[in-house]
Amino acid sequence: MEKTGKVVSFFSPKGGTGKSTLTAVTATALNYILNDKKVCIVDADFAQNTIMIHREKEEERLKNDEQFKFQCEGIKRFPVFVCEKNSLVTTIDACKKKFDLILVDFPGTLVDDEILKAVLLVDYMILPVGIDEYEVNSVLNFIDNMLPLLKDINKDIKVKALMNMYSDSFENKNKVNPYDNLKRELNEHGMDVFENKVYKRVEISRNRSTIIPLAYKPGKDSIYNFFKEFNSFIK
Repeated sequence: MEKTGKVVSFFSPKGGTGKSTLTAVTATALNYILNDKKVCIVDADFAQNTIMIHREKEEERLKNDEQFKFQCEGIKRFPVFVCEKNSLVTTIDACKKKFDLILVDFPGTLVDDEILKAVLLVDYMILPVGIDEYEVNSVLNFIDNMLPLLKDINKDIKVKALMNMYSDSFENKNKVNPYDNLKRELNEHGMDVFENKVYKRVEISRNRSTIIPLAYKPGKDSIYNFFKEFNSFIK
């Protein structure tokens, strides 16, 4: 029987929201945690191809850096695919037959017909959002105007927002937490939100890898809390 892999995308209509980083660290963690599952990334962010460039640098390090080679020993590597826009749909379709989990890193625009066709193949869409006003307005505009059109065609797509770049300083009880207001606003626009947040941590950007998963760290600010909830969401 052919596989019918699940297609997941951290999507944002605005650049700089961390979608590529979240795609890479999530794929790397689940590739390690779900050892019996086959994971891949389709890097469709044609303007930058951040993930593929990072993978190529890591492949080069494996040739020259003995310590890095030792760290990667025993860890299975998942493939990263880059394709032209015109072959994006066929690439995703092919991956669904071979992999259990396909994470697609799209560009921040859907104005291209080929990209839009590919987005319609997504089973689970996650919208990372912080408290930057432009970022919030961009995401809310997408939720109100573009998302209903996508759902009208792809009726099975499941969408959820993710509080990203969260800071401990917002938890001071004497101050208004802007993320509480953001969650309320997203809910008012009909958008569910992950309970776990991705905290703003230097190690996430500094130690991100497409081979080595982020080190497990217990506590409320651990990104593994989100990984666990993410895994439940896609099941």
